[in-house]
Amino acid sequence: MSENPDIEDASYVHAADYYNGRDAGHLIRYLWRRPSDKRRPRGDGPASWRTIPEHHRLGDSQAFTAEADSRTAAVWEYHKRRGTTIAANRAPWAASYVHIVISPANRADLEPGQIAALAEPWITDADGRTLPHVGAVHTDGRRGVHLHVAVARDKFSRAELADLQTATRGMSRQMAREMERERTQEITRGMAHDRG
Repeated sequence: MSENPDIEDASYVHAADYYNGRDAGHLIRYLWRRPSDKRRPRGDGPASWRTIPEHHRLGDSQAFTAEADSRTAAVWEYHKRRGTTIAANRAPWAASYVHIVISPANRADLEPGQIAALAEPWITDADGRTLPHVGAVHTDGRRGVHLHVAVARDKFSRAELADLQTATRGMSRQMAREMERERTQEITRGMAHDRG
């Protein structure tokens, strides 16, 4: 993903790995509960944790968990019936969920709520339906504000990824332009008020 400064990562969890600490419950805890200070030295006493506020969260954790569990079970059952190795299945439908990290190049110009809105094209299917998902805006760490989104769906194709990356870039640029326009209008109104 290095060629796109807006998308840090777009990966997926294979059904074969789902029960090895990569299930929906583990992911949700990672997204919604963060260490208070990630820069503290290891072994320097017990870590303190904070909960991501609800207005920085996305999605429905129960719906996402149910769909990710169901997808995973279906893949395992498919291979059990056939007596085949699940880990060898590289079909897009063998994904339990996909995980995207969005860190817009212009994130310093955006509000957390705007960054959260960048999830929309990633969580919507071709028919316009919202897919089961969870996510959170994180403001900690060296990368600054960024968005994690996990969606219970097939692995993205190369064409889908390219389209979604383009959409994300366009949305973030448009948001920044709108904010700049609003700031300019506010300054103009202030100047008019002072003259009046």
